[in-house]
Amino acid sequence: MLEAYQIDQDEIAKDIDLMRANGYAVLREDPPDTPAIVCDGLDAACIQVRTVTIRPDVPAVGQTLSDLALDSTYGLIVEEVQRNGTTFKVNDSEVQLAVGDRVVLMGGAAQFASSADLFRTPAETQRHTEATAIAVPQQGEALIQPLCTHQHMIHITDVPQGGQVCEECVRLGDRWVHLRMCLTCGHIGCCDSSKNKHATKHYRTSDHPIVQSVEPGEDWRWCFVDEVLVPKKRQ
Repeated sequence: MLEAYQIDQDEIAKDIDLMRANGYAVLREDPPDTPAIVCDGLDAACIQVRTVTIRPDVPAVGQTLSDLALDSTYGLIVEEVQRNGTTFKVNDSEVQLAVGDRVVLMGGAAQFASSADLFRTPAETQRHTEATAIAVPQQGEALIQPLCTHQHMIHITDVPQGGQVCEECVRLGDRWVHLRMCLTCGHIGCCDSSKNKHATKHYRTSDHPIVQSVEPGEDWRWCFVDEVLVPKKRQ
């Protein structure tokens, strides 16, 4: 599918490696010989051709095909412009686009993406800009974005690894599965996989939001309030 949309081969390889690494089992096998999309009786245009409807407030309104320079600037080929039952061919380069026009374009995914702002409203462009401003994790990095707003409540920085107990479980004569330390006061309680869930109970009674695993080899942190992993500050 990505190849059909003319995505760069290096980018395809990176996407496949990332998806395989994160549990997409179907991609652990080689792709089948049968294509995912079959264009019965058509050529590659069945994937590469898209029709864009000109809407109010988009930058393309009032522009001519010559002004937009879709071919020379973005690598898109204008097949035709449809308006109220009339079709304008590509040689009508001075046709001024109006609201409601349907522009039939041919090109790859990268070309359509690069020209998209011409056909978006200002509000849509703003939303798209804000969405793409979020840092994209590199392969091997955490996929969850750090959104915790309670890191100012971290007062414990020396977290032991192993050798700890859940004192509340000890008093009850119960066992635990894993242990978590409150990074505000140092309380150590059992995890949610344990019978008593003392770490969560401590949060609910104290409003101390962040815990860290004290299991050997683990140093991840969790914010109960924001329900996100909390990044450790680099030294």
